[in-house]
Amino acid sequence: QRMACLGQRRAELATLVERLIGADASVVERATTAVGQLPAIAECIDPREPGRPADPEGRRQYQAMSEAIAALNVDLNLGQRQEVRASARGFADQAERNGWSRLAAHARYLEGRAASLSQDYPAARTLFEAAARAAADAGADDLAVAAWVNLIPMLIESGQSADARALLTAADTAVRRNGNRPDDRYELLEAEGMLRASDGALAEARTLLTEALALAQRDLPADLAAQIQALANLARIESEAEDNAAAVA
Repeated sequence: QRMACLGQRRAELATLVERLIGADASVVERATTAVGQLPAIAECIDPREPGRPADPEGRRQYQAMSEAIAALNVDLNLGQRQEVRASARGFADQAERNGWSRLAAHARYLEGRAASLSQDYPAARTLFEAAARAAADAGADDLAVAAWVNLIPMLIESGQSADARALLTAADTAVRRNGNRPDDRYELLEAEGMLRASDGALAEARTLLTEALALAQRDLPADLAAQIQALANLARIESEAEDNAAAVA
């Protein structure tokens, strides 16, 4: 299983290198972001892939699909949204037919991200929910977390705060089951903070977002994007608080 996970990481890196050879300016501009979003090899310590085929040919097919899906993550980070959405849909359909729940969850998650980045939010919601269900079937808590922490902020931004609030418990459970990793906890704190802000509870939102920033600075020092996002959200809260104070005055 560890070798399978390492194979995914190798596929992602190889895909990135391949895409950058002879790439045009629009792809090169996204290269830094794409490199920063490559998953860490350390995550392969516990890949958790129940349902892998037992026979050699089945394992070969499973691994090939796993690496192909992993490569889509790179293409998505390089801006190829429509291409990734179509490919991920095909992989997810095939994985579901084969009973490979983890691969189905991963593919549906990437399909959902592509839809979200294309601002097709109704489709993205359906896909993230499908990814979370498949992840639950596979015991893939890491993918469940990914689905929830992408879905909740999207719901908040689209004015569906009540639906986002209903998912917080499921998201928190998945984060805890996945080892309460700092990056997962950061994403959940950010989501909960923005949810409290949408409810008008700015003091609670400030507390949660301040905790998220402290966590990012302490436990994710290399993730500058997380720290910048936390600061931006805090600034947004402070601006809303000032506007409210001015309205009262």
